[in-house]
Amino acid sequence: PVGVCISKQTSLKHFEQSAFSPADLAPGIEPSPDKTLQGRLFAYTVTHRHRLGTNSL
Repeated sequence: PVGVCISKQTSLKHFEQSAFSPADLAPGIEPSPDKTLQGRLFAYTVTHRHRLGTNSL
């Protein structure tokens, strides 16, 4: 694993506004050219935009 994200407290008010994107990578690290992965990276972004709204990204 490259890193760990730990949430010590859950806010019930803002739970629906949280989103994790596997497309956000550290500088110098690129996703593989796998077509399935590329499709999923695109789909995650579209899904987050639909669920959270355009102003939150």
